[in-house]
Amino acid sequence: MSRPPPTRSSKRTSSVGTRLVRFGLSWWQAVKWPLLGLATLVTFAFGVVGFREYFDGRNVDKSMLDLVYLSLQLFTLESGSVPEANPPWQLEVARLAAPTVSAVAVLAAVAVAFQDQLREWRLRRERGHVVVCGLGASGARLVAGLLEAGHRVVGIDVDEANRAATSLRRQGAVIVFGDARHRAVLERVRLDRAAYLISTIGADDTNADVVLGASEVVSRRQGPALVCLARVRDPDLCALLRAEELAAPSRPGSRLDFFNTDELGARLLLRAHPPFLSDQRGDDPNVMVVGLNRLGRSVVVELARQWRARPDADGNLVVTVLDPQAVTTLNRLRSHYPHLDHAAKLVVVETEIEPLDSGVLVGTSASVAYVCIDDDSASLQAAFAIHDRLNNPKPLVVAELDHARSLGRLIDGPGHVDRIRSFNVVDQTMAPSLLLGGTYEILARAIHDEYLANERRRGNTPATNPSMVPWEQLPEGLKESSRDQAAHIGTKLAAIGKAIAPLTDLDASDVVFTPDEVEVMAKMEHERFIEDRLRSGWTPGPKDIEAKTTPFLIPWDELSEDVKDKDREAVRGMPTFLSRAGYQIVSSPT
Repeated sequence: MSRPPPTRSSKRTSSVGTRLVRFGLSWWQAVKWPLLGLATLVTFAFGVVGFREYFDGRNVDKSMLDLVYLSLQLFTLESGSVPEANPPWQLEVARLAAPTVSAVAVLAAVAVAFQDQLREWRLRRERGHVVVCGLGASGARLVAGLLEAGHRVVGIDVDEANRAATSLRRQGAVIVFGDARHRAVLERVRLDRAAYLISTIGADDTNADVVLGASEVVSRRQGPALVCLARVRDPDLCALLRAEELAAPSRPGSRLDFFNTDELGARLLLRAHPPFLSDQRGDDPNVMVVGLNRLGRSVVVELARQWRARPDADGNLVVTVLDPQAVTTLNRLRSHYPHLDHAAKLVVVETEIEPLDSGVLVGTSASVAYVCIDDDSASLQAAFAIHDRLNNPKPLVVAELDHARSLGRLIDGPGHVDRIRSFNVVDQTMAPSLLLGGTYEILARAIHDEYLANERRRGNTPATNPSMVPWEQLPEGLKESSRDQAAHIGTKLAAIGKAIAPLTDLDASDVVFTPDEVEVMAKMEHERFIEDRLRSGWTPGPKDIEAKTTPFLIPWDELSEDVKDKDREAVRGMPTFLSRAGYQIVSSPT
């Protein structure tokens, strides 16, 4: 596999000044017309009162109609001239305020009239921005998070009446209305200078059309590639597309990646609310999953995968599943994951869950229960039923609440119900730092973790090896090298007759390469290392990250065995970190 251009991190921290400016602009957009209307009325009233005081002091009889007419003329810089040096203070205020209000109103009107031209002017100046296609619940949440993180964002949506688009524009996003599948719309948002394109439109085929169209638009792009991310609702299809892309030749000007919010949400859910203790011993862990919607199915698979991946796991993981179609749904899961029953003992309870009858919980137990029901009210009702019925010990119950954010805050906030928590899939999975990394970032982090573990076993420390730091502290150049190594996995596997496939075998991390296979791939990894370092401007010399010098820019045969072992360890660890990211190694089709 040719090396796709590495993922780049374009996240910038917003300064306090930038945040204040954005807040001020948003506030002005929301109140400008009511505020101008109020200012006009007050100024007009001051004019009427001021003129009355002025003429009454000179015993000049003026009708109310005359006073109104003179006050209106103040807004056009007329009628405000009086012979006395000290006119009534009300008139003095009106003479100054009226033209000011008029000028501001004219400027605001001009801005509205020319907002399309202003937007086009902003688009021409954009560089390194993020393009988000589809401003529904997920897309709008993503754009808001990107703006909060300091990114420049351009949103595309087909609905000009979309209220979210109006709100996001006030927050600082540039919004373009049109069909993101059309080349003219994509060219208009300056993809040639964008850093990312993310498509969160409803249908999977639409998102695929968008990213494929984007890759054609930037096919002649020079420099760093455009990273195109498409949401795919079907987790199996998503895994297949990612595996195909990992093994495919690189596309000129772009790199395609795919994400599934339910698969990602399941991992985040179990990370936020762990199903078993890190030092679990003794009794078999017992977990309950209520509802087999897309998230629920992903939770069942992730539970089994995590338990099977624990090298010190004793006993069996017991997963009690409640759903009206539990038997049929679990049989479909077993067809995709044949080893599912080897990793977990599945206890099936077929019952209605909207609402959940607490009577079916008699005789069941669980230390943690995950409620995965699309309807927020039913999800919350089931959570309380489990909380009230199960005891000894009372389980932690986590309910999926995707829309009822206020209820979620009440549950999780001060005075919350003991051991009931909420989990919002949209909010959690649309976090910019999580999405922008993509598959290559996940693999790169896993590669670096494996590298740290191997160096610690050798007895090295950050003092002896400056590269032994957490990922967040790693220089960007070394991060890029890890991403490059992740992108090269398919090429090395192809050399030994292997390929990457979506994870279906929960024992896939136990794959062991033969010594000859290890040697072939280790040599290829060293050659990739040399190419990467030379491309990045490194030169031969003592190891110095800041000076970009390394003593290892030499042929494989001239390396010491100790250095060769580092490359061998890197390829031996591929089954493990591929499994963590949802992939496995299989034999190439003949």
